Amino acid sequence: SSKSLIFYPTYGEYSTACNLYGSEISFITPDHNKTGFIWDFQKAQHFIESNQPDLIFLCNPNNPTGTYFNNQEITALINSSEKSNTIIVIDEAYLDFSNTDERYTELIKTSNVLLLRSLTKSYGITGLRLGYCLGNSNLVSQIQHHIPPWSVNSLAQSAGIYLLNKNDKNLPAIQSVDIAKQYLTSALTEIGYEIEPSDANFLLIKVKNAPNTKMKLLKHNIMVRDCSSFGLPHHIRVGIKSLEDCEQLVAAIKNTY
Repeated sequence: SSKSLIFYPTYGEYSTACNLYGSEISFITPDHNKTGFIWDFQKAQHFIESNQPDLIFLCNPNNPTGTYFNNQEITALINSSEKSNTIIVIDEAYLDFSNTDERYTELIKTSNVLLLRSLTKSYGITGLRLGYCLGNSNLVSQIQHHIPPWSVNSLAQSAGIYLLNKNDKNLPAIQSVDIAKQYLTSALTEIGYEIEPSDANFLLIKVKNAPNTKMKLLKHNIMVRDCSSFGLPHHIRVGIKSLEDCEQLVAAIKNTY
């Protein structure tokens, strides 16, 4: 009989997790204007106060739109959720790529907020599948009862300890992504493409037909994400790696269209 609220479009795994536990899912979907995707937080607050969901999923910055939700918006959600004791899960896998200095670590001490963090994106260790969760002691102890043994392998553990002790705020992966993202945004805008503002290591690009665009770029050995599964059949998501990769993508698009 539980209820969940998901800010959509986003990772499909959130819905999968809720469905596994038989939770009734509702979605908050955005409007769109020249500044990008806009979620109505007043509408979200009203829904929370009226329906009192048990769980809220919010990806920040969001996948696949790259949207960043600021402190005012996050705080509004928390305030609306206090009466219902709703757990708010904020997935911060891409936060290191954001241009903001806002962090929400303090929120976990006094509220039902869980922060999900990833080391795989900013440190460039995707294959290790390493991340962690932050929350108050009560929530964390509940989660520990459901974690399978050996959920993180020893190699990933060693890498994680090393990287966290290093505490390098000027990560090469982040710096190179910023440069490449600026180039790709400028280059594609110049040839008429609509690019969504992004606080992550990817760009959401509007195209006529996402599946068709994906197949054409595959012929150039370039893989992009067809966002039809997110409910965005006219958008592709491009992961930002090196400047050279972005230059190859621009050349392929020019040759294809």
